[in-house]
Amino acid sequence: MTGFGYNVLGFGSGTTAGGVDFNASYLVIAGGGAGGHGSGGGGGGAGGYRTNHTSAGGVSTPKISGGGGSIEATLEITTNTEYTITVGAGGAGQSGSTTANQGNDSVFATITSIKGDGGGKGGHEQTSNMTTTGGSGGGHGLTVSGNYNGGSGTANQGYDGGQSYGSSPYDGGGGGGAGAVGANGASDGSTSVGGQGVFSDLSGSAVQRAGGGGTGANVYNTTPAAGGAGGGGDGGAASESGSADMNGDTNTGGGGGGAQSSALTTGSGGSGLVVIKIPDSISAAFSGGVTSSSSTAGGYTTISITATSSASETVTFS
Repeated sequence: MTGFGYNVLGFGSGTTAGGVDFNASYLVIAGGGAGGHGSGGGGGGAGGYRTNHTSAGGVSTPKISGGGGSIEATLEITTNTEYTITVGAGGAGQSGSTTANQGNDSVFATITSIKGDGGGKGGHEQTSNMTTTGGSGGGHGLTVSGNYNGGSGTANQGYDGGQSYGSSPYDGGGGGGAGAVGANGASDGSTSVGGQGVFSDLSGSAVQRAGGGGTGANVYNTTPAAGGAGGGGDGGAASESGSADMNGDTNTGGGGGGAQSSALTTGSGGSGLVVIKIPDSISAAFSGGVTSSSSTAGGYTTISITATSSASETVTFS
């Protein structure tokens, strides 16, 4: 899977006189969390997933907002007004005893999708429930004395991470996805997969995004778990360190895969995405540094924003 992205835009908005109101459809996905490490690190949680677009009937399910939430309300936008655009970076993979890195929020106007939760550390000492919260929750790392909860997802954005499995041969949990909880650890490490993402056809053809990361292998169970469908990074095999397939996919908000030990680098979270659909009578002007692409059909223009500079960024409609 591809590497994580980097993107942070500014915050804030301003209004000038003579604006015209119109409705915009949106898909806003935050950056995914990195995978956990230790002996069997948990999968990283996907970035938060929010949309007010109802996909066509033929699109595979789930096709709603993240965390099982309903499609959100109409968003009214005004011309001659500056709106914030933020495409959140994925959390960077890490090694050592540090806490797994979370992703970064994505923003369009008043809509904020919450950063993905980093996966839990594995090992004998990790004998407590995770207390972190993300767009989707990170999976708990391996434990050898009891089952412990992963991180929590945010309502209407993503699901919880999976539990650890505290019986032989021990296992960690998968990262939560926008469309499903991360799988709990089990006796077969290959089953502790990341939760699946959600489908949307707002950008054209139906694409599944925001899957959670898979659990890494460990000294008791050498089989890693796959990332969740929709960009989740695969868990690392024994001695696998920061490989491309462990990273969440770019511009999906997928969570990173966990690593087998603290000496190895975990998978990075995938960068987020903002998609906007507006009437084709309206134009959009971005401040410098944004990477965007657009298409027009059926009376509407669809704009996908996938990368930015580190400077403050806004979009103004006219």
